[in-house]
Amino acid sequence: MYLCVHGGKAWEAAEGFAPEWEAAGERTAVFDIGPLGRLYRKPEGLAEAVREAAGEEAAVAVAPDVDTAVILARNRRGVTVARRGAEALAELPVEALAEYGGEGWEEYYEVLEMWGIRTLGELARLPEAGIAARFGETGARLQRLAGGRERRPVRVERAEGAYEGRVELDEGVSEREPLLFAVGRILSEQCGRLAAEGRAAHAVRLRLEMESGGVYEKELKLPAPVGESLPLLKLLRLELEARGPEGAVVAVGVGLEAAGPRRVQEGLFAPPVPEPMKMELTLERIRGWVGEENVGVPELKDTHGPEPFALRSGKRPEAGKGDGKGWRAKPAFRYFRPPLKARVARRGRAIARVEAGRVAGAVVKSAGPWRSSGGWWTEGEWDRQEWDVKLEGGVLCRVYQERGGEWFVEGVYD
Repeated sequence: MYLCVHGGKAWEAAEGFAPEWEAAGERTAVFDIGPLGRLYRKPEGLAEAVREAAGEEAAVAVAPDVDTAVILARNRRGVTVARRGAEALAELPVEALAEYGGEGWEEYYEVLEMWGIRTLGELARLPEAGIAARFGETGARLQRLAGGRERRPVRVERAEGAYEGRVELDEGVSEREPLLFAVGRILSEQCGRLAAEGRAAHAVRLRLEMESGGVYEKELKLPAPVGESLPLLKLLRLELEARGPEGAVVAVGVGLEAAGPRRVQEGLFAPPVPEPMKMELTLERIRGWVGEENVGVPELKDTHGPEPFALRSGKRPEAGKGDGKGWRAKPAFRYFRPPLKARVARRGRAIARVEAGRVAGAVVKSAGPWRSSGGWWTEGEWDRQEWDVKLEGGVLCRVYQERGGEWFVEGVYD
């Protein structure tokens, strides 16, 4: 059974009685009364209590489905309890469906009036096939509404970004542990709210108000929705230890962006995969060691120049496309950063020997040179010729010479 309250302080009344409710209009709210069965044995008692909370001018209706309750509350005064929706709707005029008819309602109403259909009961008794043929899917839905046969759940609308908390500290705090204690307290409260509503967080925002007047803000996107506060606290701890602000903090604010919980169907014979949050914690530790700009996903650039890829920080790889047909293994190339300066001995136009620190030896086979240049319109201009060479120890590497005559070993093939 569902209860709809229309008029007066409808939203405030629904908020006071139900954790989840639908705003069916500017002054209309509807919710499921099933969870309140232990407090109110009879729906009449609950309906009277809701009307008292919303005000005497409000109308309350209880019905077996959501839309029947809404239609009754909008078109009847006082309290209505309809255990059979079709019977309660039968005497209402067809104008009661005006809000469900959309832009074509006037046309539907004119045809029904021409047919002599005045009430919802008369509309519900018409042949379904004829209504669908004349009015389409909208007409069929209007007939289901008139007969109390439209079944749908309550559409709960939650405000995104509403899971926030803020704590003002008695005095400025510069140590990490007391600061994280305040952060953990807020996270625990907000994650508890998420869990009560069957939700999880897919992003966390941290805001620190400094004693100096400045503000430190950081937003972390999560690889998968998380419902527990401890992994989020660990993630924020690593962020503060690596890139936290200097100075005393006077206020702490934490916000969570809500999403549906993560549901995974494990395969019976598939090996278990690592938890996304554990992977994110590991990556956060690595970012703290090598810098955030050095952790990411490589992406190919639209260029024929050297190092034709860029590291996209924070970007995660997408699932591969295609069926894999026609794929063949290719050697991977390992770049040296920076490239190794080399001394090259030549025999005519061919390269005879390469000396570049740990990459050294006589050349047993080579291919090249390939001349390339470009990027003259940017700061990354290149003009060079390169060779792929195989050294006597079996190392396969790439050697290039810049326009100025300097030689480098760019990397090796795995």
